[in-house]
Amino acid sequence: MAKAERKLNKAMDKLDRKFNLTGSKEDHNSTSKSDRNLAYHQNRIDRMLSEQTAKIEKEFNKFGKHCSAQGDKFGKHCSAQGDKFGKHCSAQGDKFTREMDKLSSKCSSWGPRSLSHCAQPKTCACSYYDRGINCGSACKRYPVGSTSSSAQSANSNSDFVDPNYYYDNSMSKKNPFI
Repeated sequence: MAKAERKLNKAMDKLDRKFNLTGSKEDHNSTSKSDRNLAYHQNRIDRMLSEQTAKIEKEFNKFGKHCSAQGDKFGKHCSAQGDKFGKHCSAQGDKFTREMDKLSSKCSSWGPRSLSHCAQPKTCACSYYDRGINCGSACKRYPVGSTSSSAQSANSNSDFVDPNYYYDNSMSKKNPFI
């Protein structure tokens, strides 16, 4: 047992001299083996901690830069997508507005076509009632050769009415299929 202890102490002395843990030769001679052993391990632990800390800091900084770069990249991507979506919505909105304006203009050009007007009793001898568009008492279409006085007077403005058009009370020609 004593032999093993001497061998260990000798090895510790060698390490002390190698790393200069205990300072001068006088200090070395006056320092106990256990103190030198403790100092050696403490120095070794401090050095390992310092190395590990430096390594972790380096990795952390690297990761931080990576995260920052990814964040910037993602931010730019989101901004670009937002701009693209905004332009798309704006274009769709403009398109929808144009379609509504077009439809509104189209509807207003047709004029009022009241269903209640079309539901009135048919008082004139029409061959057909303008496909349900202008089917009131002022109907302008009569069978050929009609002798009805009301038919003749109502039809006095035209001898032939184009079936693809209907005529309002002012006899202006309108195309319901535009």
